[in-house]
Amino acid sequence: MSLPPSEPEQPNEGDLPSWLEEAKPKKPLWKRWWIWAIATVVVLTVIGSIVGTEETNETASPESSTAASAETTTTTVETTTTTVPTTTTAKTTTTAKTTTTAKTTTTTVPTPVVASAPLVNPGPLAFRKGQNPDIDFEAIDIAGEIGVPGEEKVNGGRVVYNDSNWTIVAQCESMVDNVLKVGVVKEDERSFVPGMAITNNTFRHVLDCPIP
Repeated sequence: MSLPPSEPEQPNEGDLPSWLEEAKPKKPLWKRWWIWAIATVVVLTVIGSIVGTEETNETASPESSTAASAETTTTTVETTTTTVPTTTTAKTTTTAKTTTTAKTTTTTVPTPVVASAPLVNPGPLAFRKGQNPDIDFEAIDIAGEIGVPGEEKVNGGRVVYNDSNWTIVAQCESMVDNVLKVGVVKEDERSFVPGMAITNNTFRHVLDCPIP
Protein backbone atom coordinates (compact mmCIF):
# COMPACT_ATOMS: atom_id res chain seq x y z
CA MET A 1 0.00 0.00 0.00
CA SER A 2 1.50 3.19 -1.07
CA LEU A 3 1.25 6.38 1.07
CA PRO A 4 0.02 9.61 -0.40
CA PRO A 5 2.74 11.98 -1.17
CA SER A 6 3.33 14.41 1.68
CA GLU A 7 3.37 18.11 1.06
CA PRO A 8 6.75 19.59 1.19
CA GLU A 9 7.40 21.33 4.43
CA GLN A 10 7.31 25.13 4.23
CA PRO A 11 10.32 26.59 5.81
CA ASN A 12 9.69 29.06 8.69
CA GLU A 13 10.27 32.75 8.04
CA GLY A 14 13.08 32.75 10.56
CA ASP A 15 14.59 29.81 8.93
CA LEU A 16 14.97 31.55 5.56
CA PRO A 17 18.42 32.09 4.43
CA SER A 18 19.68 35.63 4.53
CA TRP A 19 19.70 36.03 0.85
CA LEU A 20 16.00 35.26 0.67
CA GLU A 21 15.21 37.72 3.44
CA GLU A 22 17.02 40.51 1.60
CA ALA A 23 15.10 39.65 -1.53
CA LYS A 24 11.72 40.09 0.34
CA PRO A 25 9.94 43.30 -0.83
CA LYS A 26 9.83 46.29 1.78
CA LYS A 27 6.67 48.29 2.83
CA PRO A 28 6.44 51.80 1.46
CA LEU A 29 7.13 54.65 3.95
CA TRP A 30 3.58 56.00 3.97
CA LYS A 31 2.37 52.64 5.28
CA ARG A 32 4.68 52.67 8.25
CA TRP A 33 3.08 53.86 11.55
CA TRP A 34 5.99 55.78 12.88
CA ILE A 35 6.05 57.97 9.78
CA TRP A 36 2.51 59.11 10.60
CA ALA A 37 3.43 59.70 14.20
CA ILE A 38 6.33 61.93 13.24
CA ALA A 39 4.19 63.80 10.74
CA THR A 40 1.48 64.37 13.33
CA VAL A 41 3.99 65.76 15.83
CA VAL A 42 5.47 68.08 13.22
CA VAL A 43 2.05 69.37 12.15
CA LEU A 44 0.96 70.03 15.74
CA THR A 45 4.23 71.81 16.45
CA VAL A 46 3.80 74.10 13.45
CA ILE A 47 0.18 74.90 14.34
CA GLY A 48 1.14 75.65 17.95
CA SER A 49 3.92 78.00 16.82
CA ILE A 50 1.53 79.92 14.57
CA VAL A 51 -1.14 80.28 17.26
CA GLY A 52 1.42 81.33 19.90
CA THR A 53 2.85 84.02 17.64
CA GLU A 54 -0.61 85.51 17.02
CA GLU A 55 -1.43 85.57 20.76
CA THR A 56 1.92 87.20 21.52
CA ASN A 57 1.25 89.89 18.94
CA GLU A 58 -2.26 90.49 20.29
CA THR A 59 -0.97 90.68 23.85
CA ALA A 60 1.87 92.98 22.93
CA SER A 61 -0.39 95.38 21.06
CA PRO A 62 -2.54 96.44 24.13
CA GLU A 63 0.63 96.84 26.17
CA SER A 64 2.12 99.07 23.51
CA SER A 65 -1.10 101.07 23.29
CA THR A 66 -1.25 101.37 27.10
CA ALA A 67 2.35 102.48 27.27
CA ALA A 68 1.76 105.04 24.54
CA SER A 69 -1.36 106.32 26.32
CA ALA A 70 0.49 106.49 29.61
CA GLU A 71 3.27 108.48 28.04
CA THR A 72 0.77 110.83 26.44
CA THR A 73 -1.17 111.28 29.69
CA THR A 74 1.99 111.96 31.60
CA THR A 75 3.02 114.61 29.15
CA THR A 76 -0.39 116.27 29.40
CA VAL A 77 -0.35 116.34 33.20
CA GLU A 78 3.08 117.87 33.30
CA THR A 79 2.09 120.50 30.79
CA THR A 80 -1.14 121.56 32.52
CA THR A 81 0.11 121.52 36.12
CA THR A 82 -0.05 124.99 37.65
CA THR A 83 1.29 125.80 41.08
CA VAL A 84 -1.00 128.21 42.91
CA PRO A 85 0.72 130.00 45.81
CA THR A 86 -1.17 129.84 49.06
CA THR A 87 -1.54 133.08 50.98
CA THR A 88 -2.37 132.82 54.67
CA THR A 89 -3.61 135.96 56.36
CA ALA A 90 -3.79 135.94 60.14
CA LYS A 91 -5.47 138.93 61.69
CA THR A 92 -5.70 139.10 65.44
CA THR A 93 -7.64 141.89 67.03
CA THR A 94 -7.52 142.24 70.78
CA THR A 95 -9.61 144.92 72.35
CA ALA A 96 -9.36 145.31 76.08
CA LYS A 97 -11.33 148.13 77.51
CA THR A 98 -11.63 148.36 81.23
CA THR A 99 -13.67 151.11 82.74
CA THR A 100 -13.58 151.47 86.47
CA THR A 101 -15.83 154.00 88.04
CA ALA A 102 -15.29 154.60 91.68
CA LYS A 103 -17.92 156.67 93.33
CA THR A 104 -16.91 157.98 96.68
CA THR A 105 -19.60 159.28 98.92
CA THR A 106 -18.34 161.56 101.57
CA THR A 107 -20.55 161.91 104.57
CA THR A 108 -19.89 164.97 106.57
CA VAL A 109 -20.19 164.29 110.26
CA PRO A 110 -21.02 167.44 112.10
CA THR A 111 -18.49 168.39 114.70
CA PRO A 112 -19.91 167.97 118.18
CA VAL A 113 -20.60 171.27 119.80
CA VAL A 114 -19.23 171.40 123.35
CA ALA A 115 -20.77 174.12 125.46
CA SER A 116 -20.87 175.11 129.10
CA ALA A 117 -23.71 173.44 130.97
CA PRO A 118 -26.15 175.39 133.12
CA LEU A 119 -26.16 174.67 136.82
CA VAL A 120 -28.84 172.16 137.64
CA ASN A 121 -29.73 172.04 141.32
CA PRO A 122 -29.44 168.64 142.99
CA GLY A 123 -32.75 166.92 143.52
CA PRO A 124 -35.15 164.39 142.05
CA LEU A 125 -34.24 163.50 138.45
CA ALA A 126 -37.80 163.60 137.14
CA PHE A 127 -38.38 167.05 138.66
CA ARG A 128 -35.15 168.53 137.24
CA LYS A 129 -35.95 167.21 133.78
CA GLY A 130 -39.26 169.00 133.92
CA GLN A 131 -37.51 172.26 134.83
CA ASN A 132 -35.03 172.00 131.94
CA PRO A 133 -36.92 170.71 128.89
CA ASP A 134 -34.18 171.91 126.48
CA ILE A 135 -31.57 169.63 128.07
CA ASP A 136 -31.27 165.93 127.32
CA PHE A 137 -30.22 164.35 130.62
CA GLU A 138 -27.92 161.33 130.54
CA ALA A 139 -28.29 159.84 134.03
CA ILE A 140 -25.44 157.59 135.31
CA ASP A 141 -25.57 155.61 138.58
CA ILE A 142 -22.49 156.57 140.65
CA ALA A 143 -23.47 155.00 144.00
CA GLY A 144 -20.69 152.44 143.81
CA GLU A 145 -18.16 155.10 142.75
CA ILE A 146 -18.77 157.39 145.73
CA GLY A 147 -18.91 154.70 148.44
CA VAL A 148 -22.63 154.25 149.10
CA PRO A 149 -22.90 151.28 151.51
CA GLY A 150 -24.09 148.06 149.88
CA GLU A 151 -23.11 149.15 146.39
CA GLU A 152 -19.96 147.87 144.77
CA LYS A 153 -17.96 149.92 142.34
CA VAL A 154 -19.25 148.83 138.98
CA ASN A 155 -18.30 150.51 135.73
CA GLY A 156 -21.48 152.05 134.35
CA GLY A 157 -23.49 151.28 137.50
CA ARG A 158 -27.10 150.23 137.48
CA VAL A 159 -29.61 150.96 134.74
CA VAL A 160 -31.65 154.05 135.36
CA TYR A 161 -35.10 153.32 134.03
CA ASN A 162 -37.49 155.03 136.46
CA ASP A 163 -36.61 158.71 136.88
CA SER A 164 -38.79 159.15 139.98
CA ASN A 165 -36.61 156.73 142.02
CA TRP A 166 -33.34 158.62 141.35
CA THR A 167 -31.87 161.92 142.52
CA ILE A 168 -29.08 164.07 141.07
CA VAL A 169 -25.95 164.40 143.27
CA ALA A 170 -23.38 165.52 140.58
CA GLN A 171 -23.20 166.94 137.05
CA CYS A 172 -20.72 167.83 134.32
CA GLU A 173 -19.81 171.45 133.80
CA SER A 174 -20.03 171.11 130.01
CA MET A 175 -22.29 169.29 127.65
CA VAL A 176 -22.22 168.13 124.01
CA ASP A 177 -25.11 169.03 121.70
CA ASN A 178 -27.41 169.73 124.69
CA VAL A 179 -26.67 166.33 126.26
CA LEU A 180 -25.80 166.72 129.94
CA LYS A 181 -24.31 163.93 132.02
CA VAL A 182 -25.51 163.79 135.63
CA GLY A 183 -24.55 161.45 138.45
CA VAL A 184 -27.48 159.93 140.36
CA VAL A 185 -28.20 157.63 143.28
CA LYS A 186 -31.47 156.18 144.45
CA GLU A 187 -33.69 158.32 146.66
CA ASP A 188 -33.16 156.09 149.69
CA GLU A 189 -29.35 156.32 149.23
CA ARG A 190 -29.16 160.12 149.25
CA SER A 191 -28.63 160.28 153.03
CA PHE A 192 -25.27 158.52 152.56
CA VAL A 193 -23.99 161.34 150.33
CA PRO A 194 -22.50 164.35 152.18
CA GLY A 195 -24.51 167.50 151.49
CA MET A 196 -21.40 169.62 151.12
CA ALA A 197 -20.12 167.30 148.41
CA ILE A 198 -23.37 167.71 146.52
CA THR A 199 -23.29 171.50 146.89
CA ASN A 200 -19.69 171.74 145.70
CA ASN A 201 -20.28 169.22 142.90
CA THR A 202 -17.40 167.20 144.32
CA PHE A 203 -18.27 163.91 142.53
CA ARG A 204 -18.21 165.29 139.00
CA HIS A 205 -14.82 163.64 138.53
CA VAL A 206 -16.42 160.19 138.44
CA LEU A 207 -18.33 161.22 135.30
CA ASP A 208 -16.70 161.07 131.87
CA CYS A 209 -17.30 164.73 131.16
CA PRO A 210 -16.45 166.34 127.81
CA ILE A 211 -13.68 168.91 127.74
CA PRO A 212 -14.84 172.30 126.40
